[in-house]
Formats: sequence, structure tokens, C-alpha cells
Amino acid sequence: QQLIDAITECKVENRFRGRPFENVDFHSGRPDLIAQIDKLYISGLGLPEEPLLTHLRIMRSNSSWRFND
Repeated sequence: QQLIDAITECKVENRFRGRPFENVDFHSGRPDLIAQIDKLYISGLGLPEEPLLTHLRIMRSNSSWRFND
């Protein structure tokens, strides 16, 4: 429910071939929710949180990993 509630505050407008479109950017708008999802996903797979959470944070901080740049 938290993710659904966050949609309105995380909407961003982008352009594709000159046409505007709306997208949802949870990574920039609500990184706390992304962190919760990461933890749930990793624990649901039965994997240890570390070093996977650290690796995800490093990957996402890399500019080539971002979709909106």
C-alpha cells in the first residue's frame, strides 16, 4: 500500500522522441521504499542481506545505472 500511495509524489515527466509522458521514479522520490523492497526481496529468496544490499546501493549510485540521465 505504501508503494501505491507514493505514486503521486514520485511522478516525473520525461520526453521520448519529443513527446512528453509521465513516469514514476521511486528511486529518486522514495528511496526508503526501495530499500524496504530490496530487503524483502533478498530475505524472501533466503539470501543474506550483506553484501547484496551494499552492492545494490553501489550499483544505483553509479550514473550509468540511472534510467533518467
